[in-house]
Amino acid sequence: MTDPLTRARRLVASTDTVAGAMAELCRGARITITISGDPAELADAGCGMLLAGDHKNGMEFVPLLAALDQAGRPDMYITGKPFSFTYWLIGSLGQPTADLLLPIIPKTLAKDRKKIINRDLPRRLLFAGRLPTESEIIASNADMLRRAATLLGAKNIVSWYPAGGMMDATKLPWQRGIGRVIKMLSRDDRENVRIVMWRITGYDPRRLIWALLVQSCGLVPRTRHVTFSIGPAGTVTGLLGGGDAIDRMTDAEIAGRLRALYVERFARVTSVG
Repeated sequence: MTDPLTRARRLVASTDTVAGAMAELCRGARITITISGDPAELADAGCGMLLAGDHKNGMEFVPLLAALDQAGRPDMYITGKPFSFTYWLIGSLGQPTADLLLPIIPKTLAKDRKKIINRDLPRRLLFAGRLPTESEIIASNADMLRRAATLLGAKNIVSWYPAGGMMDATKLPWQRGIGRVIKMLSRDDRENVRIVMWRITGYDPRRLIWALLVQSCGLVPRTRHVTFSIGPAGTVTGLLGGGDAIDRMTDAEIAGRLRALYVERFARVTSVG
């Protein structure tokens, strides 16, 4: 019997892309990924792509990468919070996945922070000896934002969870980091880099893990259907305006403008089916 983590590691090691490995993992678990919307929005390999969507359920990187594999796209870079389970999981799948991680650290984890009663208190206690200072977090996050903008300009795919944490992206304000990355793009890159907003329905990572456990016992798991819905999409200038329009906006205003488009499309769509 091969446990799910070992199987995933072997797939990553033996498959050309991490996206292909995640697609194969879903097939083995009998999880079908259906793309709702125009798959061509994902298929243009001649531009960078910023994928913005939900992080409500956790482990969304699995169906997201599987959907990209369907569209014939290569791997994507994944923003994540160090010290989280998902970040550890991605890194533990092997060097190919670890190389795709873009760490962004909330200031709530600063070891010199005075107000520590917040949602990150358990991680603060668990990783007390490894936490960075607030100034170190600011510097690290700035480096990550610059790298994300560079990757987009070089025609790579970068995933982004703009609501931060495991949150429903239709219910909370979007954090300004997505606006800052967009403002870091050159004017030429803004004409080419595409923003694609998405939402996944029918997905529960617990069902994925259970299906993989069932499969590891030599049994056939129940078929489950997951829908990857493509929402508002377009170039940065197409969605936000050209010329100096973006330069005149604050990071928060850009995030708010994109969130309004997302909410208009997805506010009534649930994430578990």
